[in-house]
Amino acid sequence: MPVESAQNILKQHVPIQSRSETVPLLAAQGRMLAQAVYAQAPVPSFARAGMDGYAVRTADIKGATPELPVTLAVLGHVYPGEDPSLFLGQPQTAVRVLTGSPIPTGFDGVIKQEWTNLDAKQVAIFHDIAPKTNVGAVGEDIPQGQQVLAKHSYLNYESLGILASLGVTDVTVLRPLRVGLIFTGSGIQTPGTPLNPGSIYNSLMYPLVTYIQSHGGVVVFKEYSDTSSHNFANIIRQYGSQVDLIITTGGVSVGDQDIVPKALAALRAKILFQGVAMKPGTPVLASLWQGHLILSLSGNLFAALVNFHLFYWPLLAQFFDNDQFALKQQTTTLTKGSMPPSKLRRFVRGQSNEEGVAITAKSHHASVLSDLIDNDCLIIQPQNTQLQSGDQVQILTWPR
Repeated sequence: MPVESAQNILKQHVPIQSRSETVPLLAAQGRMLAQAVYAQAPVPSFARAGMDGYAVRTADIKGATPELPVTLAVLGHVYPGEDPSLFLGQPQTAVRVLTGSPIPTGFDGVIKQEWTNLDAKQVAIFHDIAPKTNVGAVGEDIPQGQQVLAKHSYLNYESLGILASLGVTDVTVLRPLRVGLIFTGSGIQTPGTPLNPGSIYNSLMYPLVTYIQSHGGVVVFKEYSDTSSHNFANIIRQYGSQVDLIITTGGVSVGDQDIVPKALAALRAKILFQGVAMKPGTPVLASLWQGHLILSLSGNLFAALVNFHLFYWPLLAQFFDNDQFALKQQTTTLTKGSMPPSKLRRFVRGQSNEEGVAITAKSHHASVLSDLIDNDCLIIQPQNTQLQSGDQVQILTWPR
């Protein structure tokens, strides 16, 4: 089955999320807005100084030069956060201001302090300026009534700051995609425990959890299953109803300890697809158990991540009805490296750069994870096609 067909099958079994909840703004990073946000007031709500200097009536200083300065009476100062209504712009007067200070009524410009003698009582002005110079208008950042963030927007660090500038403390977001993780195999252990002979640490759990929880999801459970299909099935029965999606790793091929197909049969799960024409990660499997989607990835580290990227992001984009989570495909130039032909379409580690993309990995084995530190995309290698430096290639990127 082609990758695209498998992706479409998954999306057909993912309902668009409509339920929402309200959370504190500081807890909203990585979540999706349930509804559009509009500015209830302008930002800023007052005219403000764009630099340190003096608020002036620009008509008063017209024609001022270093040789013929204009002298104004300084009424006082208004610093950021102070009330500007204590002063009113009158002819031949000025008010000392700093960057961000509110501008008192009657003044229409700010002369920068470098063009004055910085006197506290009678300030000499050495240049003239046009009206509105160095003055930020009311609503300069966000006009009142403007849509600030659209429905289903992804809340990143910057958007949280924008919401805070509106005075927002709580925000209504879509409920997260609830994910459960099951890691199979007798040879994986949790970091922090002494390794048994022939075992490895479960390094795959950490990128999976981080990707999920940084982009609108929450990991509800993380469980280990040994090589017993009975134990695997019991984990599904015990926890499966708590989540929207179950992701499993390992046990999907045809070896003696590949327990997932047998367990799914015992659960009477519906197989959506089993095996995809791709390398690495060919044995990837998807099924449906009592309305809950199960995505079973390869047990090899890199192969599992390729499976995850190719199938999780389209699924997430469907769930939140937001293409911001979809995989992005583009054409670029292979600037370094080569790959021999492959009988299956292959997804190769790639490192993007200003000129295109490079193949820098020392190993392309499906179980090698360390090369991913310097790689940020997947290069699509068509089946039976060699890749050489200078070729035009397609690459896939995912949310970061």
